[in-house]
Amino acid sequence: MKLDTLVKIAMSAMGVLFAGMAAMCFFVAAIGTFSTGRGAVIVMGSGLLLISLACFAFLHSRTWAKLLGLVVLLGFAGVMLWMVFRPDNPIQNPMIYRVAAIALGVLLLVRIGLTLRGKRGETTKGHA
Repeated sequence: MKLDTLVKIAMSAMGVLFAGMAAMCFFVAAIGTFSTGRGAVIVMGSGLLLISLACFAFLHSRTWAKLLGLVVLLGFAGVMLWMVFRPDNPIQNPMIYRVAAIALGVLLLVRIGLTLRGKRGETTKGHA
């Protein structure tokens, strides 16, 4: 069996796994009898659904899979920043978490900028 076929099978299995976990999150949010945390469960299910969409998009187009993966990472960085800077933060010493959240956001934006800069450099080299 080729490596490409194995990768596609693995990505399909991961997509099904993440979609199943997202469905369970939505099911718990809809049926569960709890008063607080329902929004967090829905956000978690939406994140898992986006991850599964990136896995399924990988089967057809790696470009779309990279774009969906980038959207997921940006969403995770935003949620992480919100979690550490919210006013009712239950963590006693959140400074290390704040530094980690800021570092993740900055490194992600730098990586995006360097990728776009490299692609722009490749297109200008080809037209010269």
